[in-house]
Amino acid sequence: MPKSHDELQIALNRLLLQVPRLMRQSRDRDDFWPMFAALTNPILDSAGPDDFDWVSSQITAILQSNRLTPPEA
Repeated sequence: MPKSHDELQIALNRLLLQVPRLMRQSRDRDDFWPMFAALTNPILDSAGPDDFDWVSSQITAILQSNRLTPPEA
């Protein structure tokens, strides 16, 4: 069952606080991305169809606020 918009916002707020710590803990950016995915995938998986695009855009905004660009796939 998808999480509510409020529950997703709480998860995104936690993510926002965790990203700087992850950046400090990562030896390099290659170490960062798997840890970031481990945090974001459950949030994305718990978003229903009505919230998925919003959650995705919020994750992108968190990356941008930390001056991070995802690696090319």
